Amino acid sequence: MPLLVFLLATVAIVTLLTPRAWPPLVLDGLLVAGVLASAAGFGIWPSCWLAAASRGVGQWLCAAIALGLGIIGTATLALGMAGVLHRGVSWAIVTAGILAGIVWLLRRGRLSDGTVLRSEAVHRSDAHTHGLRSPQGAPQSTPISRLADAVQVAASLIVAAPTAILLLGACLPPGVLWDFEARGYDALEYHLQAPREYFDAGRIQFLPHNVYASFPQQMEMLYLLLMHLKGNPHAAAIAAQLLHAACAALAVLALGAWTPAGWPRRFAWLVAATTPWLSVLGCLAYTECGMLFFAAVAAGLLTSQLRNSDLARSESALARAARGSAGELAPASATGPSLARLGFPARGGRWLADATGCALAAGLCAGFAGGCKYLAIAFVTAALGIAWLVAFRARGRVRVMHAFAYVVGAALALSPWLLRNLAFTGNPVYPFAYALFGGQEWSEAQALQWQRGHRVPQDSDSLGGRLARAARELLGGFDPKGGFHLSYFGPAIFVLAAVGTLRAPRYGATMLWIWAALILAGWIAFTHMPSRFAVPLVVPLTMLASSALRYDGNDAGERRRSRPYATRAPVLAGLALAGGVIGDLLLAGTLRRQAEQWHGLAALRALVDNTQFFLDANLVNALPSDAHVWIVGDAAVFYVQRRCRYTVVFSRDPWLELAERGADPAASVEWLRQRGITHVVFAWSEIDRLRSTYGFSPAVTHAWVAQLVAVGLQPVKPPPGVGRIQWEVLAVPAGSPLRTQGP
Repeated sequence: MPLLVFLLATVAIVTLLTPRAWPPLVLDGLLVAGVLASAAGFGIWPSCWLAAASRGVGQWLCAAIALGLGIIGTATLALGMAGVLHRGVSWAIVTAGILAGIVWLLRRGRLSDGTVLRSEAVHRSDAHTHGLRSPQGAPQSTPISRLADAVQVAASLIVAAPTAILLLGACLPPGVLWDFEARGYDALEYHLQAPREYFDAGRIQFLPHNVYASFPQQMEMLYLLLMHLKGNPHAAAIAAQLLHAACAALAVLALGAWTPAGWPRRFAWLVAATTPWLSVLGCLAYTECGMLFFAAVAAGLLTSQLRNSDLARSESALARAARGSAGELAPASATGPSLARLGFPARGGRWLADATGCALAAGLCAGFAGGCKYLAIAFVTAALGIAWLVAFRARGRVRVMHAFAYVVGAALALSPWLLRNLAFTGNPVYPFAYALFGGQEWSEAQALQWQRGHRVPQDSDSLGGRLARAARELLGGFDPKGGFHLSYFGPAIFVLAAVGTLRAPRYGATMLWIWAALILAGWIAFTHMPSRFAVPLVVPLTMLASSALRYDGNDAGERRRSRPYATRAPVLAGLALAGGVIGDLLLAGTLRRQAEQWHGLAALRALVDNTQFFLDANLVNALPSDAHVWIVGDAAVFYVQRRCRYTVVFSRDPWLELAERGADPAASVEWLRQRGITHVVFAWSEIDRLRSTYGFSPAVTHAWVAQLVAVGLQPVKPPPGVGRIQWEVLAVPAGSPLRTQGP
């Protein structure tokens, strides 16, 4: 019933916002579903080999998709670097994955061995024994029983709103949402633009003009695959956003899958799905939601490993005690929930092998998270591994063996990106660690510019200032006009996580809080502290929050223990529902503000699935089809359909460097002509913005451009209705003698 309510409410809200969203949702959604099905097909095999399939069905599916997406991304990278990636090969990849999944299903014979289904059933039956769900034996008159249906329906309605906004946003062309994210500038600059350049070149290659293209590109490889599947980069833009939105949904599902069945699981889904950042970022062709999905699977696998090792240790102790008193091993019923019931053989050696495989799978997923974003290498791959090892109570040999498996998995997942950078630039972590590794097309001056551009403002560059800034970014604060704005983390997740800490099993709470603390410390100490960079916090906080509804009842004291639970549960459920409503209102208000900036909801509706609007409105596309354009300032060139050369603010622009070295205007124009450049575009609004934030070449001034015009460059008047504010287009004369300055 709750699932049906959620689906119907989501459909109704999307239709109410605009029925135009349904064609891209269906057509591009089917393509995305095919890619995810292919990922599941590829991933189910290593998932089985690494013991992930001995867990619940939801965990099995999430682990398979995560591993499969990593495999597809790595294969796309390898084929792209070899120059053999094209539409036929891309469809072959997707088809092969689907066939691999079909073969696995046929071999399993509808799961005839019962491993997965048995494990899920055992997980549910053991949940009561270990205090992981609400009591079925409690009196039906308890508040939690009376309110259960109403709470589930209310939660379904609350979750439907951010889901609908997520889907609507994904159907809008890149560049529409959101103003506080510069309308997805990063997607237009490199998340989509770099794969587009690979597509146009027919191979993955070093892009010296775009330093961001040297970042790990796990998600960008999937976007490149979609571009080849669609046969056109711009036609794949909506599909890329829907894939990222699907990763947001998968992250929510994964957080629930590794939460005990019952109310804790529903609680996890509610808290995660109503965190506004997931809807805000999920509808953009970014990388954060892919990172969150991989991180959630990795954390879930490690949490299960900790739980099962704890049970193994407890069972072993009970068995030794029984052996000492009775002279033989006590039966499983005497020692509580056995490893065999959990899908593990009773022999410790086999459990160690399965647990090592689980650690290897977690390392792979954590490495794939790092493959989405450099920051995730620190915030997920390293921080999660450290937190897990601290919480893992085992003998030294076992601890080392499991840690080694995790590190091997992470290294396997990360190594393709490190090797790519090593081959292209000589620096595996390009452009970072320049003093240690150096790097092609990079310099000490650029490294310093990067550091200056990614510092917090000077008035916040102290411990107190950073802590105050952290509070504003994570919780909310007052804007310059005196109004209070909420954070896109939502108001409830931190409170619920704190409450959940008191109820969570010790092994889980230890790992999750250490992980969250490491993320928070790294974000405060080593970044310029945009709240988006702290998004990995969503995973540990949600897992902690879900423990707030952990039930501590047992067969002997069911009625006695149900009273505090029945008192606590409605309060916490109400807090989660209220937090979800506030998050929904925040998202709705943000969407309304975006619509007003586009002159109303009707105008926003007209943009749905309309990337052609931005292609037609781009000033450069009004130039002759054979134009070769040098763009100064703006790097968000995804919609430019003419041959062009742009440079991101941190990369080296050779033409501007020529001017900085003192070349006269005539020589600067001749330099362009010798390279076949037909037009120069100056994006003055973007130049001014970059100059005030990251720094920009001092040579670029209106006076310098006037000198270029004086020696031959010719102003180009844009056609009526086409162009952008403060863009200046100049034509480079072909073959005619250049005028010289002076008498």
